[in-house]
Amino acid sequence: MKYYNKTYFFNATVTLLILLFVILSTASVAVGAEKRSTILTAERISEPIVIDGYANESSWAAARILTVPVFDGKVGDVDVTMDALYDDEYIYMHITWPDTT
Repeated sequence: MKYYNKTYFFNATVTLLILLFVILSTASVAVGAEKRSTILTAERISEPIVIDGYANESSWAAARILTVPVFDGKVGDVDVTMDALYDDEYIYMHITWPDTT
């Protein structure tokens, strides 16, 4: 009986699993994907943002909004909106969603 190196089988298995993941991911994207952006782009600002829970500074008007649908079993579809700004020191993110509680 011939014995094989365990590392060889482990590496081959990992490679096959990665290949399978890539193929299935590509197939699912090609079949059911909408043309929806999934990239949140932060806009550069010069005025500071006050961290108070409100996005009422004028800089937020320049932010690009990304809407992401989130699915939560019993509750149903919820749209989460995100926008982001940055300056020399910080990245500011404003995320909103409906609160059903």
